[in-house]
Amino acid sequence: NNSPHPEWLSLNEGNLSTTGRWIASQSVELTIMPGLRLANQIGIDTYTDERLFFANERPWRTLQGQTSGGSEQQMIHRRQLDNNLRLILDSKKIGESFTINGLLGSQINAQERSDISAEGEDILVPGSYNVGNFDDIDVGGSLATRQRLIGVYGQLTTDYKDVAFLELTGRNDWSSTLPTHSNSYFYPSVSLSLIFTDAFNISNKYLQYGKIRLSRTKVGSDAPPYRLDTGYNNAGAGGPNG
Repeated sequence: NNSPHPEWLSLNEGNLSTTGRWIASQSVELTIMPGLRLANQIGIDTYTDERLFFANERPWRTLQGQTSGGSEQQMIHRRQLDNNLRLILDSKKIGESFTINGLLGSQINAQERSDISAEGEDILVPGSYNVGNFDDIDVGGSLATRQRLIGVYGQLTTDYKDVAFLELTGRNDWSSTLPTHSNSYFYPSVSLSLIFTDAFNISNKYLQYGKIRLSRTKVGSDAPPYRLDTGYNNAGAGGPNG
């Protein structure tokens, strides 16, 4: 049959994955004046994953004139670069009752992906798993897929005597995966909350803390790379019309 001894399998079949990855980042911060800071963070994350499955020739099948052996191989590459620049306003008192804090920022994000894969069946020279060492070969993959996004955003938070809070946010993105004439989209949010137990001096054994919050949010997202057009594949020959 085709079920060899486990020791033979340990020497002649394998499933390997080797990943080389490095991550680097750097942050700098400048105090413009007390309570106002400018910060920038840049980072890169890149890796290559090489995957290999192999099965050697089965000699007992060769003696019977049958083929054997196979391999599946894949190389996956990913890279992401991200930069965030922020102007930060720390909490600041306005009069006796109000406190505000906020930030303005921008982001640049670039991603790149690519992969190549190959499958081989019917090994020619036992023990060699180069793709060219198989009688039946199927190779596929994709060239680099690139995606870039630029965004600007802001946030403002204010509170009244630590019992009522108002938060406003907004962000606008420009994406390379959208049509050039409409690649910009804006999505804001607003949130209002009240700690009513503190505002109305409610304190008893049944209710020590109570808070009510109302919010409205709009979310935005771009499209995956190269998905703006519908593609069709040839179904191949066949049928009554050839």
